Amino acid sequence: MVCVLVWRQDGRLVIQRRGAHKTGPLKFDTSVGGVVPAGLTPEAAALKEMQEELGLSGNLTYLGKVKDFRDDGRQLGFVYLYTLQHDGPYTNWEEEAERLEFFTVEEMNYMTERFPYMFTGGLKAAWQYYRQMQKGT
Repeated sequence: MVCVLVWRQDGRLVIQRRGAHKTGPLKFDTSVGGVVPAGLTPEAAALKEMQEELGLSGNLTYLGKVKDFRDDGRQLGFVYLYTLQHDGPYTNWEEEAERLEFFTVEEMNYMTERFPYMFTGGLKAAWQYYRQMQKGT
């Protein structure tokens, strides 16, 4: 799996609110995420998913390999985590998401701590890893 945290220049993280028809309906999810198909590197898969889900391209920054957990706490595997700074426009998201949200770091910290059930396991794991990197631990 791959995950991209897309940051706007104003410091807000682009979050997908999953569609009602998707697994984990209406939960907050990563900016971009998907599988790594056979024959693609994780970075190539992340670039492909960015184009498909948000209509974006750009230079990714690799953050690391993160344990991915289901909402029930069981480990699914690993996710290759990347970041990208991009102010849009964001297109194509209507096929994947109910809507896009834009959270500050403070809002993400508050929401993930107070309302963890509103987030997919993947986003919670990615956010925890990102926070640890920012703290230098």
